Amino acid sequence: MKTKTRILNLLIFLPFAARANWHSKITKFRAISVLGFALFLMVSNSLFAQFETCNSSTSKDLYDIFFIDSEIGIAVGDSGTIVRSIDAGLNWETVLSVDTIWLRKVAFFNEQIGLAIGSDIYRTVDGGINWTIVEFDQLQYFADIAIFNDSTCVISGNPDRLIRSNDYGLTWDVLYDETSQFHFNFLSFLNSEIGFSSLAIDGIGSNLIGKTTNGGVDWEVVNGEGFTVPTVLEAFKFLSEDEGFNGGWYNPQLEKTTDGGATWNQAAIDTSGLIFSAAVLDFHINADQPNSYFASCWYGELYKSIDGGDSWMPLETGASTTSRLYGVYFIDEQNGWVVGSDGLILKTTTGGEILSIDKAELSLKLKVFPNPSSNELKIQFEEGISIRQLELMDTNGKVVKSFPNNLTQLDLSGLASGVYILKILTDHGVVNKRIVME
Repeated sequence: MKTKTRILNLLIFLPFAARANWHSKITKFRAISVLGFALFLMVSNSLFAQFETCNSSTSKDLYDIFFIDSEIGIAVGDSGTIVRSIDAGLNWETVLSVDTIWLRKVAFFNEQIGLAIGSDIYRTVDGGINWTIVEFDQLQYFADIAIFNDSTCVISGNPDRLIRSNDYGLTWDVLYDETSQFHFNFLSFLNSEIGFSSLAIDGIGSNLIGKTTNGGVDWEVVNGEGFTVPTVLEAFKFLSEDEGFNGGWYNPQLEKTTDGGATWNQAAIDTSGLIFSAAVLDFHINADQPNSYFASCWYGELYKSIDGGDSWMPLETGASTTSRLYGVYFIDEQNGWVVGSDGLILKTTTGGEILSIDKAELSLKLKVFPNPSSNELKIQFEEGISIRQLELMDTNGKVVKSFPNNLTQLDLSGLASGVYILKILTDHGVVNKRIVME
């Protein structure tokens, strides 16, 4: 605030100073420079999200999460891991662990009956406390599940199959088998008849979007003009027959359609000094939460849209850039969870929001020297600032070195000459410092 006051005083003083024997061009240059800097200070903000790390009870990678209500949640992952929480996600208990399998998705019909799928299908009838395997040996693995009324669901899987149950997952009918030209991957159904799936033809890639209007019996490819084809379409969601979103591996964009997939437009992405990776791993997009769409990504990134998916901003979760955020789930616009590698579960009660802090002011309170450097860096920061994470990245965003929190002297010996980015995560926001190694 003192800095801004001095700048405003200087702006008021400049017209009078111009009357002195200063060169007119220098006076104009200084006035413009000070005005520009003042505006920069006023509009430059850093978004610092409010997430806390939960006690997941596992070190296995977790791929998906679902909350039955505001208190009871289920997460699934590697080694047949299923963890359950009864305290709004703060603490989790392992209720299933089978080393020979993995579980990719979890969904519930109601408060008691749910399915977890991956290399097998598991079913619960008591709210996720106990799980039993569903015998179905015709698939090698299951990719996604769509539940679209009280008892009916569709599961996609390999080899090239789509199966449907009308009795809460007890028995299954095969809609498509290995003779189909389509390989079905991720699903997004609007109701029991209309749905979308990411498709591969003849088992190659997964970069097409198909639509069904008869419950999965027949499909047509709908993606068209403007569709940026990723190597693998990993995440997509349709809110209606017209509006949908996609993202995937090696496609560094989030795309939106408003005409049923015929044309696609790239969303505006604010990286704000963070790295937007080449993989969108999951969406949480609900029509009843238009101001809170979320996309979890590689490199520990979580993005949020508050304008219906037209633009996305990064939320600083505190996760390391070596983390993978595989799944995201919100029960409303405020309360949500993210799961990822090594048993990571993060929770927010503020919709990922956010303390607005003057980024330029924060940067001034953090000093890094000497720069350029040959073998070490020193960090000075003012009282009241706590450093939560320090990571040194190359210009491609790869973390080359991590340091303990609140360390004030960083050993950089052994690093090649060149330009690096020091990412400093504090309790007030993120500051990135450009570092030159000699």
